Amino acid sequence: GAMGANASVATWASALCTAGALAAGALAWRWGFVRFRAGSSVGLAPDVSVPEALHTLACGPRPRRALAARALSEILNGEVQVLEELLDEALGAHPEFGAGGRRADGRGVLRVVLEDLAEPDEHAEAFADLMLQCTSHDSAWQDDDEWNELSARFVAHCRDQEGAGA
Repeated sequence: GAMGANASVATWASALCTAGALAAGALAWRWGFVRFRAGSSVGLAPDVSVPEALHTLACGPRPRRALAARALSEILNGEVQVLEELLDEALGAHPEFGAGGRRADGRGVLRVVLEDLAEPDEHAEAFADLMLQCTSHDSAWQDDDEWNELSARFVAHCRDQEGAGA
């Protein structure tokens, strides 16, 4: 009897230690993933508001601008309000957020994005994805569809105001 009880306790103790080690390993992996994601300059996009992303896109350092571009690209697909916010920022329609959509050096958010796009490095893809989203025409809808109208205005602004060949 006593020998069987000790073996049973030892088996339970071993199982408990194994479960604890697995749980600790899973927590350590999760912590490492969150730290990687938060510190990554090329990885997954962070969860930020549209105004925060627009401000970072205009004024942040290049790696953070790439993260902001990724964050906007992830939510932009067909979301008229997000495209409208980006275009409004480019037009300076948000004076409450700073110098009317302009940086201290006079460049607007789209000028910064276009210049970032022209610089070939590990971040350029994020800016290309954002510009592709913003300029996409949805052929399943008419030209007077709200998204198609805004994307046409976006292209016209980039071409006429930012000097981009569209």
